[in-house]
Amino acid sequence: MSAMSVWVHRVPLVVTLLATTPALAQGGSLAPQARRVHQLLAEWRLAEAERALAPLTAIAPDDPAVRLARGELLFHRGRYKDALAYLEWVTRATKGGAAPWTRAKYLHTLVRSTAATVEGYSEKRSSGGNFIVRSRGRDRLLADFVGETLEAARTRLQRDLGFVPPHPVVVEVYPRTTDLARVSPLTEEDIRRSGTIALCKYQRLMIVSPRALLRGYPWRDTLAHEYTHLVVSSVSHNKVPIWLHEGLAKHFEARWRLPASEQAPLTPTQRQLLAEALAKRSLIPWRKMHPSMAKLPDQRSTALAFAQVQTAVSFIANKSGIRGLRGLLLAMRAGKTDWQAVKAVTGLGRRAFSKGWRRYLRQLGLTRKKGLALHGLVFGRRSSKEKRIAALKGAKVRRHFRLADMLRRRGLLRAAVLQYEKARAAGGQRERIIGNALARAYLELSMPKRAISALQPVIEYYPEFAGAQTTLGVAHLALGDVAAAARHLGIALRINPFNPKIHCGLARALPKAQAKARARHGALCKALMSPR
Repeated sequence: MSAMSVWVHRVPLVVTLLATTPALAQGGSLAPQARRVHQLLAEWRLAEAERALAPLTAIAPDDPAVRLARGELLFHRGRYKDALAYLEWVTRATKGGAAPWTRAKYLHTLVRSTAATVEGYSEKRSSGGNFIVRSRGRDRLLADFVGETLEAARTRLQRDLGFVPPHPVVVEVYPRTTDLARVSPLTEEDIRRSGTIALCKYQRLMIVSPRALLRGYPWRDTLAHEYTHLVVSSVSHNKVPIWLHEGLAKHFEARWRLPASEQAPLTPTQRQLLAEALAKRSLIPWRKMHPSMAKLPDQRSTALAFAQVQTAVSFIANKSGIRGLRGLLLAMRAGKTDWQAVKAVTGLGRRAFSKGWRRYLRQLGLTRKKGLALHGLVFGRRSSKEKRIAALKGAKVRRHFRLADMLRRRGLLRAAVLQYEKARAAGGQRERIIGNALARAYLELSMPKRAISALQPVIEYYPEFAGAQTTLGVAHLALGDVAAAARHLGIALRINPFNPKIHCGLARALPKAQAKARARHGALCKALMSPR
């Protein structure tokens, strides 16, 4: 910060002190000024809230309204123990039922639960110093990757939307979904029903570890998604409705890892959901996405809603570019409604926009793929082999698969491959569990080309299946194609980073010029292979 900027910030402080002192001397209250601090926090204007609070703290540090504002600001800073001290003081000093007491009591309960949840977490700064990553246990292995992802997202969004937070952002990684429920307004039922796995709230990013799910989830894109929410809220002063908020977050979530000219395509599942909804005229109305996607009835509805808002924002971007998306936020900050802002940047009113967006969807060539299933998030750790077999459809499929597994355990690999092939013939070429088991058996027979062939139909439908991506990476590595190996293993890393095979493979597949990354993956390979 330059000397000039320090001086400019100091002048209003002196003026404010002089202006408010007489009112205080006559018994005046600072509640109206303190409410302004709360309003700035609600508008995600943390730096302005701090500047507004500083003179109030200097004048009347023991005013309950000022202490309440200070406690809330410290909470938004991620300083929970300090926030608790202020909030406890307010609850003791004010009468029950009074406005400061009611707000302080609510915040005290939330902050105390949050502080208890993150007790014992370690803290690590990202390489650029812009993110503070809190985690515990094995989730600490994610800290560097969390920082890399968010630093890249920060750079891209600064270029796209013209904003970076003026302070380090706190990121918390929770080992269980119950932890996310303890630190947020969501219930565990909300989380499991809708598949909500992360939040951006109270000026921080909160995600559940991919270890908490059976097959992981796209946690790195999810981090960038939540960071986009922070930027959108900050630029717009929290004036963007949920459908547009989520659409912007989906639009930008993968840009941290893509060239500037590229946009992540819709996944096969998204295309399927949109194709079905168009055919059945069952698209979800924008208004039903309010107040939160987490309140939608099930994971299928949530996934469809996300696909809708993502394509709606893509439609806007195609018409008005990145400048148009930034213009949307500035228009709403200035007081326009969402549809007034959309019209300002696209020239389309609400009805014309909906017609144009549906026409845009039809131009995407959406078709329903036979046999493609929606695999929602599965919460919980690894299930037993028998449970996974029981999930296969058809008694014949299960019989061949169970026999194949038994033969494979006994080292009778060729006989096992024969049974896996029979199971796949009965269950379909794209059955994920069968395809991956077959491919791994081929790898054990030193037949990597056959392994790759077995998995191509699977990833065509399910590119987010980390098991298949990992096996493909190992197969390409066996063939000496290190570029393809690194590509597939990198995808797997973005979904299920606790599989040691991913890190063992990347330690060999990454270019020698990336010596630091190779060494890190080598260390993680050893750490994850070792007994706990």
